[in-house]
Amino acid sequence: MKSYNTNKAIGSLVFILLIPFVIMCVYTYLYIDYSSKKEFKSTMSRFTTNASRANIETPLNEIKLMFRSLSANIDEKDITKYLKGEQTDLNTVIPAITDSTVFFSNIIISDSKDNYKIYPSVELKRFSPRSRPWYPLTATKDFISYSEPYSSILDDISGTSKLKKKSITASMNLFNKHSDFIGIYSL
Repeated sequence: MKSYNTNKAIGSLVFILLIPFVIMCVYTYLYIDYSSKKEFKSTMSRFTTNASRANIETPLNEIKLMFRSLSANIDEKDITKYLKGEQTDLNTVIPAITDSTVFFSNIIISDSKDNYKIYPSVELKRFSPRSRPWYPLTATKDFISYSEPYSSILDDISGTSKLKKKSITASMNLFNKHSDFIGIYSL
């Protein structure tokens, strides 16, 4: 047997004591690395979900606010005057809505007799708002109806046809104070 000197004994003892410390450090490093990656993925997933929800909800809330504010300030007299081309508040409100939002390219106001007017002004032959895919089928007050994507029959600002592009129209029924149907407006 060989005898150990003091330096070798102390070195062996330090090495033996260092092994659990190294194992604990490696385990802690791997646990923190795994935990931080998992937490990062969870945080990014929540962030992505919230951002996606906000990107969808923000335009829908703006559309809802616009519909509700317009329906609260419109009545049968306004619709009749607007459709006849007479001076009414709708003559200034409708262009302001169309020009100030990125969501809408035109607005259609229609009365209960299927008379309509489109802003910006477009003349259509054999057009009936009731026959369009965006016309709400329910007679519900304060309900915004969104159509399925469909081919538009209108031209865009540059004059090119939107037939290759799909459109979605948001519509809302209008009722008077006695809950009688007075018309519809579509954006």
